[in-house]
Amino acid sequence: MVNMVNKNLVAGLIAAIVLLAFIVIDVTAAPTGQMADLENADSIDWVLTVGRAVRNPLRITYQELLAMPSVTKRAVLVCVDDTAGMYAIDAAWTGVPLKDILERARPLDNAVKVAFFSADGYSTDLDLESAMGPEVLVTYLKDNAPASTWEGRNSLRLVVPGRWGY
Repeated sequence: MVNMVNKNLVAGLIAAIVLLAFIVIDVTAAPTGQMADLENADSIDWVLTVGRAVRNPLRITYQELLAMPSVTKRAVLVCVDDTAGMYAIDAAWTGVPLKDILERARPLDNAVKVAFFSADGYSTDLDLESAMGPEVLVTYLKDNAPASTWEGRNSLRLVVPGRWGY
């Protein structure tokens, strides 16, 4: 009985340590829930938050993201549900290197993964080393078109070349 309790306690502690070692990036809509186009960036109402296993938690608005240094890189984004090759998007993606955002947040020494949560309920993660790669972008333009033209609403895309997308 004591052995079982100790094993459960250790398993619970390990789970807690792993959970605390995640950096969490979340895109949440502001209360109004209205989205606007890039030209009206002042009215876009979501916030990108970076927290948990960081020294400097961040809340980045769309306007602040647009003001950050950006890069444009050509990459293919392939939908994870694409078994026939019909949903591969080869585009020039413009956005902020995720590395720049993470460096501002200053990950804790024990951080091992970056978890991503989107406003539409999708979530995924990357190991910290991959997330810090120079090719990983938080994008807001595809082929110089505002994100609002992708699905009728403003959104961000996490573009990680060589990985599946959603």
